[in-house]
Amino acid sequence: MSAYTPLEVIKLKAKAAARSQKSHLGAALQAISQENGFNNYHELKAVHARNPNEKRIMRAAFGVLKFEDVVELADIRDDLESLVEDAMNGETASTNASDFSVEDVEIDSEQTTYDPSKGKLELFGYMEYSGYQDQDRPFAGSIFYLDVKLTLVARGNGWSFDEMDGLTIMAVETDQDMDHASEMDDRYQMYLDEQK
Repeated sequence: MSAYTPLEVIKLKAKAAARSQKSHLGAALQAISQENGFNNYHELKAVHARNPNEKRIMRAAFGVLKFEDVVELADIRDDLESLVEDAMNGETASTNASDFSVEDVEIDSEQTTYDPSKGKLELFGYMEYSGYQDQDRPFAGSIFYLDVKLTLVARGNGWSFDEMDGLTIMAVETDQDMDHASEMDDRYQMYLDEQK
């Protein structure tokens, strides 16, 4: 069996709980099972055999109901802010905005993959990285639209970003780019209207 299937992650959590509480592994497995809506560990195991991604199993193992929700966990969200800030430092310096933060993270569930042999989760999605525009300076953009790949690893104590490729920014567009493109479209339409 793979080391990071939901059942194996639950067992790792139970072992850690048993050690910290100086109790038996069976009691810790029973407690985790009941905390997540199962009558006992045997029921949890049977449900896992039929559907390892069942919501109660996912919550017991990974703290979320579906993999896409991992980005909403508080620690992961804080780490994501730091990763994006580091990656976008040069781009934000070219704007007249400050206090950038990650907004509107949307994960594509169709592209979500989890490798239980490595405990590796890959999420593809979209996010906005926006700041506050300085009103006393010429507009130079204040929002970046990012297409990203996030790679996380599951361990007994939760999730963390992969050290090598936690964040990959695949495409960047700014509100200034979009404004310019819209202006060019308007000019082209005016040209076409004049030609009639």
